[in-house]
Amino acid sequence: MKYSPMELFIKARKNTLPEQIWVCIAAALTSTFYFYEYQYEAHAPIRAPFLLFMTAVIFVIWIICSFFSGRDGRFGFAIFTFLYWGLPFVYTLYYAGRDNVRNYDKWLSLINKIAGAMLCNPFSEASGRLNIAPQAMAALLVLISLACYIGGLLLKHRYTARFEDNSGEGYEGEYEQDEDSEELNDAADEKDRQSAEDDGGKELTFGGNTTPDLKDILGIAENKHENDTPGGENE
Repeated sequence: MKYSPMELFIKARKNTLPEQIWVCIAAALTSTFYFYEYQYEAHAPIRAPFLLFMTAVIFVIWIICSFFSGRDGRFGFAIFTFLYWGLPFVYTLYYAGRDNVRNYDKWLSLINKIAGAMLCNPFSEASGRLNIAPQAMAALLVLISLACYIGGLLLKHRYTARFEDNSGEGYEGEYEQDEDSEELNDAADEKDRQSAEDDGGKELTFGGNTTPDLKDILGIAENKHENDTPGGENE
């Protein structure tokens, strides 16, 4: 049986919300930590291509998970996306706005470095090539993910509405029957015809008795005398 692309999307395997979150975190943290890798650059320049590749992987994974989360109606994934990229951005703005010279705090500084690494490191190479800020790429990823989530939600709603219209009452389209249904209908018709023929050859009975005669119903009976002859003359 062949399915349309929409049916394949709707009927695809459903992943749990934790599975989707973990695969997104794994992709993002891979780029975050590999940003500090310079050991193999002397032998092979693989750092920049790998970071570019991982940026594309992050976008692809987040887009796919957003589509399927919208299909399944899991608003938790949209909240996770905002929190993962939004909280580090908000904290870096907060830390940049405070007086970190006179009011220096090592823990706040450590949190700021962690937030900056989570937000900027995955897009550092791509943002440098495109000449845009890493924060702008993170914001773009959030917007695309939100649009994909809404798109998956609308596709599921549209498919469900069309399925209900085609299978519910008031459907004006033609119903297709397969060969098995036609054979069953023919067999049922043949059985009905056979039953009708059998009933036509039998006398209608009421409670085991034959059909009463009209004269019996009206109380009219023929007066026959025992001595009457077939010719109507008395012997």
